[in-house]
Amino acid sequence: MREVERKLKALASRPRLRILQHLKKHGTANVTEISTTLTLAPATVSRHLLRLAIMDIVLSRQRGRYVLYRLRLPQDPLVKMVLERI
Repeated sequence: MREVERKLKALASRPRLRILQHLKKHGTANVTEISTTLTLAPATVSRHLLRLAIMDIVLSRQRGRYVLYRLRLPQDPLVKMVLERI
């Protein structure tokens, strides 16, 4: 039950949903690409991506001087349901 509550809290954020929507559409992206597209501060995007990574919703990998983020697949049913609707 606690895990469901934590995931719901992670998903209950408009900026995080916008970030997820961006990753769903583009596959992978770094903080700069996301912040530019969504007109959010890079620090804000980084903070939200960290929260999503902690919840195992996104994965990251270092590529040169950038960290690329992508959706973790397969997702648990709750996250999958949200991703299908954004």
